[in-house]
Amino acid sequence: MAYAQGLRVNDAASYSLFYKLYADLLFKDYNALLPQFCYGRDDFYDFLLQNPQLVKDLSEDGLPIEIFPDYLRDYLYSTYGEVVYLPHINSWSNFFAGDNNDLDLPTPREKDPVYKYEEANPYKEPGLKQHFERIGRYSFVSRIQSYRYLRGSKSNVDKIEVLTPDCLGGIFTNKEKSIYYYIFLTEANYPKAKNACRILNASIYGK
Repeated sequence: MAYAQGLRVNDAASYSLFYKLYADLLFKDYNALLPQFCYGRDDFYDFLLQNPQLVKDLSEDGLPIEIFPDYLRDYLYSTYGEVVYLPHINSWSNFFAGDNNDLDLPTPREKDPVYKYEEANPYKEPGLKQHFERIGRYSFVSRIQSYRYLRGSKSNVDKIEVLTPDCLGGIFTNKEKSIYYYIFLTEANYPKAKNACRILNASIYGK
């Protein structure tokens, strides 16, 4: 996976070929999610959350991809074409309907998120590093830390839930086992933590 990440950053054409050849295989055999773009859906959603004034335009006439930052345009063009409309966002459109236009979330972080793994080894559990980094694309997340393995059989359902006003708990399952982890937020506020939890569950699990 380190090789793939190097290609994604330094050689877009080679990475595109690598993605076409191996993305499905890596997910099927190792539950490792290989992102198609350097910046993708989660970055787009986080951008909308930080710029809610754009949501009204999306819901009415749509927005050309040229108004979005350069780093998002490859993903947007490949996914939506030249214009993005709110219905394209599927389950996410519910967050931007009615009273949810003012969805209150923890303050955006000022530094890169911190990732902590068992034995300081991000590759010990296949797929966990990619899962953590996907969560870390949301700017209300400050730290993600693996905690323990679930005892007995694997979890039937992976999910994220609110534990405290500044901490969420999640379960990640690969082919071998289920791992419990913490998601630390940028501020302690229970209503905001609930909203952050809803955002992550909708984005990652579609619920």
